[in-house]
Amino acid sequence: MAGEPENILGENIVQALSDKFEKRKQASLEIEAKVRDAMLLRQGGSGQVLAIIDCLRRDYIESSHGQNRKGGLIGLASVAIGLDSQVGQFLPQLLHPVLELFKDQDDARVRYYACEALYNISKVASEAVLPHFNAIFEGLCRLYADVVTDVRNGAQVLDRLMKDIVMQHASKFRAGEFVPLLSTRMHNKNPAIRQLVLAWITLLLQFPEVDMVCYLPQFLERLFDMLGDQSRDIRHNADACLNKLLCGVKACPAEKAMQIVSETAGVVVKCCFSSDNSSRLTALCWLFEFVHLPLMQSEGPAIVRWRTGWATHMPEVLGGTLHCIDDVEDEIARMAVEMNSGLLEMAQSLGDEIPVDKLVDKLVTSMRTKDSVSDSMVVHTACLQWICMLLAQSPKKMLQRRTLQRLFTPIFESLVHPDDEVVVASLRVLAQIMEGAAIGGSEQELFDEEFFDDGGEEGGAAASAPSSSSAAGRPAWNVPSSSPSAGAAVVSPSDSRGGSDLFTMVVHRLLKLFASKTQMLETRGRLMIRQLCGHLDPRRLYVTVAQAIQQEPDLVFAQQLVQTFSWILLTAAETRGLREELLQEAQHPQLLALAGLRRPLDEASAVKESVTSDIPLFLELLEPWFHNPVSALALCLWSQQYELASELTARFAAFEPTLDLLRQLDQLVHLIESPVFSRLRLRLLEPRRHPALIKCLLGLAMLLPQAGAFNILRERITVVQSGLLLEAQRDDAPDRSEAVPASSTWWSGSGRPAPSQPAKDIRQIDVRGWIQRFDQVSSEYQC
Repeated sequence: MAGEPENILGENIVQALSDKFEKRKQASLEIEAKVRDAMLLRQGGSGQVLAIIDCLRRDYIESSHGQNRKGGLIGLASVAIGLDSQVGQFLPQLLHPVLELFKDQDDARVRYYACEALYNISKVASEAVLPHFNAIFEGLCRLYADVVTDVRNGAQVLDRLMKDIVMQHASKFRAGEFVPLLSTRMHNKNPAIRQLVLAWITLLLQFPEVDMVCYLPQFLERLFDMLGDQSRDIRHNADACLNKLLCGVKACPAEKAMQIVSETAGVVVKCCFSSDNSSRLTALCWLFEFVHLPLMQSEGPAIVRWRTGWATHMPEVLGGTLHCIDDVEDEIARMAVEMNSGLLEMAQSLGDEIPVDKLVDKLVTSMRTKDSVSDSMVVHTACLQWICMLLAQSPKKMLQRRTLQRLFTPIFESLVHPDDEVVVASLRVLAQIMEGAAIGGSEQELFDEEFFDDGGEEGGAAASAPSSSSAAGRPAWNVPSSSPSAGAAVVSPSDSRGGSDLFTMVVHRLLKLFASKTQMLETRGRLMIRQLCGHLDPRRLYVTVAQAIQQEPDLVFAQQLVQTFSWILLTAAETRGLREELLQEAQHPQLLALAGLRRPLDEASAVKESVTSDIPLFLELLEPWFHNPVSALALCLWSQQYELASELTARFAAFEPTLDLLRQLDQLVHLIESPVFSRLRLRLLEPRRHPALIKCLLGLAMLLPQAGAFNILRERITVVQSGLLLEAQRDDAPDRSEAVPASSTWWSGSGRPAPSQPAKDIRQIDVRGWIQRFDQVSSEYQC
């Protein structure tokens, strides 16, 4: 029959193809000659060749005998050699049978022969095999994973041939069809296949005709995954490929680079969360280069689109950066810090396009996640740094009520962080919010206690838990108490409507935090208050705290607050302006009247000035400071209210001489001896002008035990004798009728005005009224 192998190939060839190697080799030469003769025919030559190929496939390749399959492979290779330059039109019929035998599971030698046959066919076909490259690469991957060494070696030889063909005809290579297959094979964990894939990526990166950067999104994630491979060679090769690809991205035109960054940023960020150190570090390097691409310095529509793209990806990039910023690996942590700085700079360039809401969500999540990373100083500090930047960049969006409600709980939680740097950064954020509210006009909106309630989340408990010693219904602290000074208690418009401004609410929340964390005021109170004074208007801060102290039900806490704020007021560099204000207020009409040195004014001018003048800071603080008598005394001494100071000192004798009281008196004596109180000490040289001061210091000496502080005070008081001698030698003594305060008896406390003084004007605040108020406050501590 015409279809029999003997009729197509000849009886000798049929027998030889199934025989030993020498016989098969001879048969292959005869097939090669037969095909060459057929192609010389003017007609029917192609049909004869197809018949030979079909016979080899049907009777040999598909045979169940291994020898026959080997003979068929040799025969197909001989056909390709015989076809020579005309092999291209028969490649589908030649390649498919050979590639099928790559899967032969019965005989490893068959797979080897198949590899050899494909090699011979490809060598003849050259660039003609490129349209079939994907099928060939699939077969190569299979052979590279073969368990038999000879097969793997044969696959490597075939691979080298395919690379040579691609290198010689790179312009004809269909990279767009090959890269998806390459990406799929990168999932394979077999080291040999991974090395094969990496080798091809490296090869394609060398061809200018093949733009691998365009296909980057298809395989970038899997390439990053290889950085965690157990094989050192694979890790090294993957890293080399990534470096070359990154260089390619940086060399791209602006528009193209923008598109690549937009398509790959999410993949790179995902790698920041990898468990492999190398993957995280390389991902950060990529993000760093993305942020610092030369496009940042360009202008025009390109930069507008660039900013829009970054506005989309910035929240997720920030999340990846914050995840690595406190990495256990120092190199990764340093890279993340640099990346964070670059991202901050990028964010500032976005202008109004910055995604405030999404960034806030990411920051809140990073600060409140309950794990070791979020508890770190670096993460909290970085998040707070971002909040500061957003407040400066987009104050209107950041100061919206909904945004502030999300931020306040993690910010206040940061105030109890064990690291001082986090606390300082948190206070800087709070100060910026409070300042921004005042500048931006957000204070027109009222806030109440529910403003800080974030829905009962677990994290809010630390900042809002009530003190164990305070009453269950702690007041809102928004209405100041009455005081002996007529007209001194001024209720703000917000108070009259039942709400409070943001500044006041934040201060009250801080005081609640101090109340709930009893040790916090002692250990960090001074640090926190000084930081706030450095960033805010210290006068407003002190007045707000003073009004809150007046309504504080926990007397012990109120006393601690006054002591802490008083010490800062008199010693800290941040409150120097307040101290100067207290000194300048000594000439205020109300304080002159309090000191017994009133200026005579007609009633009309007095009424006018009382309406237009601000309340002196001293009067704002005095009554709240009564909760800590020693602090009140220090305030009077600094403000030159010596008459009131002497009367307060007289009241100290009625107090129980507790260790805490004696300790505070000792501290006051040492404070008087400090450079801050040099003005007061110089006034001791004029004892006749300041008898109340001498009386106050002598009273302190009588209260103190004869120890270190007593001896210091006694030595200082001895200077008074020198002052008296100096005054006695003056030719023209000053008129004491205007200088000597009203009290003429040592412990009178009467406060009666001297007969020579004019009648009391409407602004006068007598010492008696303040002493009575002091007695009322003191009695609360004795109950």
